[in-house]
Amino acid sequence: VENVLNKLKDKFKKKIMSPVSTGTAFVTFRSRRTQAMICQVPLLFEQYPAITVTKSPTPSDLLWENLSYSTTYTSYASIGVMVLLYSGLLFWSTIIAFVAAVSTLANLATYLPFINDLNPVLYALIAGNLPVVVNIVFQALIPIVIGMLAHYVERRKSRSAVEIHVFRWYFLYQVINIFVLVLSGSIFTSIANIIASPTSAVTLLGAALPTVSVFFINFMITQLLSGIPSLLLRLGPLVIFKVYKMLFKESQLTQRTLFAGPLADASVSYGTVLPAVLYVLTLSVVYWVIAPILSAIAAVFFVLTYLAYKYQYVHLIIRTYENGGELWYGMHYYSMTALMISTLTMIGFMALKLGAAETPLLLPLPVIVILAWRYTENSFLRSSMYMPFSSAVDMDNDSSDHASNFFPEYSKQPSMTTSVLEGPWIYRVNGTPLVDKKTGQVNDIYYSDSVRKVGDKD
Repeated sequence: VENVLNKLKDKFKKKIMSPVSTGTAFVTFRSRRTQAMICQVPLLFEQYPAITVTKSPTPSDLLWENLSYSTTYTSYASIGVMVLLYSGLLFWSTIIAFVAAVSTLANLATYLPFINDLNPVLYALIAGNLPVVVNIVFQALIPIVIGMLAHYVERRKSRSAVEIHVFRWYFLYQVINIFVLVLSGSIFTSIANIIASPTSAVTLLGAALPTVSVFFINFMITQLLSGIPSLLLRLGPLVIFKVYKMLFKESQLTQRTLFAGPLADASVSYGTVLPAVLYVLTLSVVYWVIAPILSAIAAVFFVLTYLAYKYQYVHLIIRTYENGGELWYGMHYYSMTALMISTLTMIGFMALKLGAAETPLLLPLPVIVILAWRYTENSFLRSSMYMPFSSAVDMDNDSSDHASNFFPEYSKQPSMTTSVLEGPWIYRVNGTPLVDKKTGQVNDIYYSDSVRKVGDKD
C-alpha cells in the first residue's frame, strides 16, 4: 500500500509541476507605444496564422476556467452556437406567433370554461395583459440561454465578452420579436379577407398595422408598473434570503453562506439590461407616427429607469469588472438600426395609407440616417477603440519608469495570489448569532469584517 501511495504521489507531483500549455497568454510591454502597435498589427502571422492579439481584459473580468481552451475549439464552438441561434430565430418566431394567436381569453375559454364567468372588468384586464405577460416571460429566457451557451459551450474568456455576445443576440431576438408580433397581429388576422378580395390587401394591412400598437402599449405600461418597482424593491434577493432562513439552521447560516447568496454584491448584467432599454427605444421610434402615445410612455419609462438605476448605482451596485466601454459601440449601432427601421416603417405606412404627397418627402430620410451613421463611425470608431499612437508617445514621455510599477502577479489566477495569512470568515463573535432570531436582521455591528487573520479569536 505504501509503494502504491508513493507512486501516486510522484505521479501527481509530476502532473502538477509539468508545464501545461493553454490557448491564452498575457504579455506585458515596457511602453504604451509598443502595446498600441502590437494590438493593431498581425503578430507572427506566418508562423501562427490563427493567433489573435487583443487588449487584455482586467483580471476580474477573466473567466479563468475558459483560458485553457484553444482557438480552434472556440472557433468551431462559436460556429455551432451561431447556427443554433439562427435556427432558434426561426423557432422563436413560430413560438411567438403561436403565443400571440392563442394567448387570448377567447381561445383559452375553449379549454377553461370558467373564464366566461369572470367579472367583465377582470376579464378585460386579463385579456389585455395576458399576451404581454406571456411575451415577457418568453423574452426573459433568451439572455439566460444565450449566456450559458457563450460561457459553457463557446468558452468565451471574459465576462465582458459573454455580455457583449448576449447583448447582440438578445437585441436581435427582440427586433425579430417586434416584426413577428406585427405580422401575427395583422397579416394572419386579415389573410381570409385578402384571399376573398386580393385588391383590398393594401387597405386591410394599412388598417391592421396600428391595432398591434395596443399590444406594445400594454407591454410598456406593464414594464412601468411592474418592471421598475421590482428593480427598486429587489424582490429576488429578498425571497432568496427568506428561503435561506427556512432551509438552513441557525448554526449553519454563516457569513460565507449569506455573502455567497442573498447578500452577495449587486451588479448589473448589461447584456440583459441594455437590450431591454433598446427594445423600448425601438418601439417608440417605430410607432411614433402610428401610435404617438407610445413616445410619451417611453419618455416616462426612460426617466423612471434613469432615476431607478441612479439610486442603485449610488447605494447598491458594485461593479466587479470593467470592459472599457465596449458595449457603447453596440448601443450606437443598434440605436441607429432602430432609427433606420423607423424611417422605413414610416415610409411603408404612409404608402399603405395612400399618402401620395407625404411618401416622396420621406424618401431622403434613410439616406440622411446612413450618412450620419457613416460619419460618426468614420470619425470616432477607430480612434476610440485603440489608443492613438501620439497619445501613447506622450504618456511614455510623461512617465518613462514603467518597470518600477510592474506587478508580476497582476495576471495570475486569484487563487494563486491569495495571501496565506487570510483565513475563513468569522462564524460567531462572542456567541452572537449571525442573524437575530427576533428581528431577522443581520448583526452588522458584530460582522463588519469579512476576513479575519489567522490567530484572531472568534
